[in-house]
Amino acid sequence: MQVKQLAKLAVSYRAVTLTAFIALTYLGISSYQSLPRREMPSIPVPIAQIITMYPGASTLDVETFVTKKLEQKLSEITDVKIVSSTSKPGISIILVELVYGRPTKENWDKMRNKVEEARSELPSTIQGPLINDEFSDTASLLLAVTGKDETYPQLKTYAKQIRDRLKRISSVGKVDMAGEQDEVIHLYGRVKTTAKNLPNIWRVAGSLRSKNIIYPGASLYPKNTQVKLKTTGRIQKAEELGKIILSRDPKSGKVVMLQDLYNIERTLKRPKHLIRYEGKKAIVLSVTMRPGLNVIKMGEKIDKALLELKSALPKSIQLAKVSDQPQLVDESISNFMVNLFQAIAIVLFVAMLFMGFRTGLLMAIAIPLSMLISFWIMKLIGWDLQQISIAALIIALGMLVDNAIVITDNIFTKLEEGYTTFQASWQGAAELAYPVLMSTLTTIAIFFPLALMPSISGDFIRSIPVVVGIVLACSFFVAMTITPLMSYYFLKPRTIRNKDAEESDVETGWMGSIQVAYRGTLDYALAYPKTVLMAALVGFIAMAVGFVLIGKSFFPAAERDMFTIEVSLPDGRSIEATTQVVKDVEALLNKYRPRIKTITSFIGKGAPRFTGGLKQEPQNASYAQLVIRTSSPSVTPGLVAKLNKVFANKIAEASITAEQFKRGPSANNPVELRVYGDDLVVLRQLSTQVKKLLLRIPGTVDVKISSGTKIFNVDVKVDDYRASLVGLDNLTVAKVTQTLLEGYNAGTLLDGDDEIPIVIRANTVFQKRLTILQNAAIPIRAEKTSASAPLLEIATFVPRWDDAIIQRRNNQRYVTISCGVNGVLASTVLSTLRKQLKRLPQVAGYRYEAAGEEEKRSEGFKDLADAMVLGIMLIILLLIIQFNSFRHASIIMMTLPLSMIGAIIGLYVTFNSFGFMSFLGVVSLCGVVVNNAIILLDYVQTRIREGAAYLDALKEAGLRRMRPILLTTLTTVGGLLPLLLTGGAMWNGMAAVLIFGLLVSTLLTLVIVPCFYVILVGDREQKQFEASQEA
Repeated sequence: MQVKQLAKLAVSYRAVTLTAFIALTYLGISSYQSLPRREMPSIPVPIAQIITMYPGASTLDVETFVTKKLEQKLSEITDVKIVSSTSKPGISIILVELVYGRPTKENWDKMRNKVEEARSELPSTIQGPLINDEFSDTASLLLAVTGKDETYPQLKTYAKQIRDRLKRISSVGKVDMAGEQDEVIHLYGRVKTTAKNLPNIWRVAGSLRSKNIIYPGASLYPKNTQVKLKTTGRIQKAEELGKIILSRDPKSGKVVMLQDLYNIERTLKRPKHLIRYEGKKAIVLSVTMRPGLNVIKMGEKIDKALLELKSALPKSIQLAKVSDQPQLVDESISNFMVNLFQAIAIVLFVAMLFMGFRTGLLMAIAIPLSMLISFWIMKLIGWDLQQISIAALIIALGMLVDNAIVITDNIFTKLEEGYTTFQASWQGAAELAYPVLMSTLTTIAIFFPLALMPSISGDFIRSIPVVVGIVLACSFFVAMTITPLMSYYFLKPRTIRNKDAEESDVETGWMGSIQVAYRGTLDYALAYPKTVLMAALVGFIAMAVGFVLIGKSFFPAAERDMFTIEVSLPDGRSIEATTQVVKDVEALLNKYRPRIKTITSFIGKGAPRFTGGLKQEPQNASYAQLVIRTSSPSVTPGLVAKLNKVFANKIAEASITAEQFKRGPSANNPVELRVYGDDLVVLRQLSTQVKKLLLRIPGTVDVKISSGTKIFNVDVKVDDYRASLVGLDNLTVAKVTQTLLEGYNAGTLLDGDDEIPIVIRANTVFQKRLTILQNAAIPIRAEKTSASAPLLEIATFVPRWDDAIIQRRNNQRYVTISCGVNGVLASTVLSTLRKQLKRLPQVAGYRYEAAGEEEKRSEGFKDLADAMVLGIMLIILLLIIQFNSFRHASIIMMTLPLSMIGAIIGLYVTFNSFGFMSFLGVVSLCGVVVNNAIILLDYVQTRIREGAAYLDALKEAGLRRMRPILLTTLTTVGGLLPLLLTGGAMWNGMAAVLIFGLLVSTLLTLVIVPCFYVILVGDREQKQFEASQEA
């Protein structure tokens, strides 16, 4: 069936058409209610993290014996793009990033195999490696559990109770717990640790392990049955530990129990990370939703569960939402509905202004119908509603009515020419079926390649091409079926006008005045086409100059009622020191109430990932991240700027920075520069030079070097000769030293589902001063078991300054210098820095590489540029298919650079830089602006085939198509206005590009396209038609 027949069938079989659309409307409403909802698109970030602990090792040892060996194996995987690592004292952190689009499960299995292969080459004392391939999971809800006087074990018990209840909700994927403090049982020696009475703690530990067991037993088989035997002595309570017998005197029979030699204390482990909510200790539960479900409905179920839990929990236990994605998504959906009704109102107003109330209402009907059918298709293909797909719907709002406008306008014209309502309804649609289809396909064609972008940026915006394509396809279907049908019912026959009269194309009223002015302009343009085109060329050159002036960026900050504060102390500082600084920061923040609603502090580790732009920091005692909720999104930017000025005067020795959340696949810092090389000393010197340069550039803030500060450590070097004289070796000395400082593991105590370590410790005085440790008595092998020797007699203590951190990227060392920006673009700062770096002497074997926003932007822009080129090629192909002419296709493509004039003007007047979303607006604009030229040239071809001279055909086409062209442009602009005015920084630039680009290109298209036609085609098409008629 031909496309043209759709309209005739729809009008002829009216009952069938109405029934079908009632069914589609119902399916659309039902699908909208059940569509999955989330905050942002689900982006499968192909990154895995490998953490390996190497207790007691220096940064250099960790790099040499752990990091390098793992890197070498991981680099053998073909699909690995980047292996980056961070080596710190006692810990190696490796990030493995795959080439985007490659299979993750298969490659993560290969990665695990490679790690296992490397394990035999790693030191025997390591812990791990621990592999996390769920690095990109984003929590839908962060819930803080706090109390009044509850201890951490009590808080943990209540948090587990809440976690178990939330896990029973079907839409909840997983619930992780953060901030809980693990317990430990310490056994402290009752007597002073001297040469005379130092207990043999290893023997004690062995005794504890042998008595505190669950050991697999054998089976008995009496009378054809099986009875399993289990030997157990598992200790269930701390009180039972003290009664364990360590020894018995064979003569007196007197026993020595554990409690005779040790004080038993159940306490908390030294914290590795802490969480504070509103100044109180807290445990945070992070709730992740199962894929493909509705986060709003999940939020409702969680709220119901929490309400039930409150009655079961003590009144002192408080539950507070740190981050609430269900609420955020609900607000986004509500805003979309407001924008939808605003767009319908704008379209209705514009249509009524041009064509009257009845016709305007008819055009506006296309919006909800197209949207509802689109929701049904989105449901069928498993798409969801999130901020990007919602924005795509808003972008499509103005465009989806274009087809209905063009069809309705032609039906309106047919009625004025004397056609019956039935004839006008289907013939008015059928006559424009192919040009309307082609204009729809050209718009879809420019969006389609965006769906193929092989990158994180591509996944981030993939909803736009998919959703816009669906909506536009549905709008064409509605325009060819329901619009003719509604025209049959609602439009009345018009006063018949003379089709052949010269003035028949000019209307009355204000529209007629516009047409008269336009005809005068068009007459002049067609008389002097080269002059007009030269003027357009001047405008294009001016646009190119303006493009340089507006600057470049990537993604803007998110406009949310939340922001973060990062606190960094010099490397090597304890978590207690970091906690004190955090308390000082919290006290300062309290002065900004009520603009600040809540403060959640994550100390020693970053917050669980609850939004895409959140910086993730692994375990680090000298680091803290504060998540701040404000009274409204409008308050956040000003508060962040104010606090950064306050934080410029450092609290203690900390570096403190407030940051808004980032949108899209953003970088950790706006400006980053990597310096590659082998020698750490040279790397530090070069990075210090770069830091000094950045400090001199106006607008830079919080300039940092990733290598950090040096850390003070002490080497205990055992004298082999002296140690051998007393029967000791290096391993024994190391074990004794570690035991004196950290204790010695003696098994675990089972408490419910928790295993609590039992650690035998010497007197804590050894941890406080180096001289006490140096004089510690080490038991030696001699005839008398009480013999001992001071540690200082068999070992020397050598102080040293170690590197706090060594970073590597694809097997090469590097240092990152980074900074934030205030009042300037990151691209401007980096451009200035590059010019200054060229003046510095180059060091052989060392190089600089831009990272941060520049690196992300370059990757994203390249993908967009490739998609844009492919989209333009598809448009050219479609145009050649329609017009069967390279010249006609070239004329239409000339509208693209003209639209750039308006795009740059739009960015300039709205104070936007050229970012990723602005570039996306340019790509989208390419598909939209050609539609007007298609409608114009199609009419020219039609009139020439009817025997009109080409100049007359151009003039008539301009006058006849001016109204639908202006109407489609204004409705598209009207649909985008809410995005420009209320869409925020994320969408403001894109909307400005589309709106101003459309306005300028439309005005120029009505004049420039006819001029191009005169120069490129002239009377050729007319003569070809006349020749074919004669033949």
